[in-house]
Amino acid sequence: MITRKKIIIALSIGIIILILGKIIINKDAKRYDSVKNIKIELPENYKTTEVKNLCVKANESFLKEDYDSAIRLYREALNIDQTNTRILFDLASSYALKDDLTNALLTLDEAIRLDSSNAFFYCNRGLAYYKMDNTKKAITDYKTAIQLDSNNYIYFANLALAYNKEENYLNACEALNSAEKLGLDVSIDNLLQDIADDCK
Repeated sequence: MITRKKIIIALSIGIIILILGKIIINKDAKRYDSVKNIKIELPENYKTTEVKNLCVKANESFLKEDYDSAIRLYREALNIDQTNTRILFDLASSYALKDDLTNALLTLDEAIRLDSSNAFFYCNRGLAYYKMDNTKKAITDYKTAIQLDSNNYIYFANLALAYNKEENYLNACEALNSAEKLGLDVSIDNLLQDIADDCK
């Protein structure tokens, strides 16, 4: 069966907002070993203009792939606005792109502690666990994301990939079938297409 290590989805920084679920092909994407990015919308609520300005600069650094600067600026913003989950999400994304998955996980843990109802946080943490070869925790996080938002095919697609990695092909097919029913086009990714072909 399929043994390739690859993740289809990377939740991208929220400053580039597209309709949820629209996939943008980006062959240069690095997040979580991905070739695809999903742009998502998260609320932007900043305590002060200073925090907002720091985040704008951090976002610019992020887009220039200057992750060290982005991390420094997001951390400065968090020193002022310590409970802002949007900043935590963007900071975790910056850590992940630097392949600092330990700090990405810690940051997402804090975001989840502050807002346990946000499915994106669980999905991104699942991606980090997947990259760290901890598929059991990845599966748990994807299932939690699905419990919070069962209408997003991204979570089901990621769950299918994690099950496939564990060689649990029956559950992989089930999850992929759910993703397709919600609108996923498996042809956007070779691994998903391979899973779909094996499910026939």
